[in-house]
Amino acid sequence: MLRLTFVLALALGLGACDSAPSAPPASSSPPPTAMARSADVTPFQITNSARVWTEGETVILEVNGQQIEVSAGEGYVISQALGRASFDALDESIKEEFPGYEPDDGKGYPTAGNGGIEFQGIIFGPGKRPPLPPPPDWNPDILDRLIGGSAKVVEIRKGLNFEKASGGWISR
Repeated sequence: MLRLTFVLALALGLGACDSAPSAPPASSSPPPTAMARSADVTPFQITNSARVWTEGETVILEVNGQQIEVSAGEGYVISQALGRASFDALDESIKEEFPGYEPDDGKGYPTAGNGGIEFQGIIFGPGKRPPLPPPPDWNPDILDRLIGGSAKVVEIRKGLNFEKASGGWISR
């Protein structure tokens, strides 16, 4: 958890994000002023303490009531770095459940011509391989192991209808 917190702090530092004041509890909706600005503010509840939504070209991540707003581009770059760091931190037995997973062979390091981010004299090169995607069916056992009780994991019943939301799909 400490490693993930450090990576999130590093990623946010790289993105030079602004932090908004504390927000209402995760169970409530975004403020009415935010709803009036954009039609795509349906929050995607990730875990009990985290959700994400968009307002125009801004991505808003709320964790434990604290909101972080970034541009869509910064959000994507931060998510890639966070995804890679999180995947690296997973137990090997969980990594083996991902389709096409092979232990790191050292390939994928940035090479001449790749993009990188310079921050305080250090260049961060993201490399060519994005983190592996989650299993396509989000196997409930694997999902439960990934989030470790930070949200209730259920098996999706046949016949549920889903709608697109900021960050994923939701069924009401």
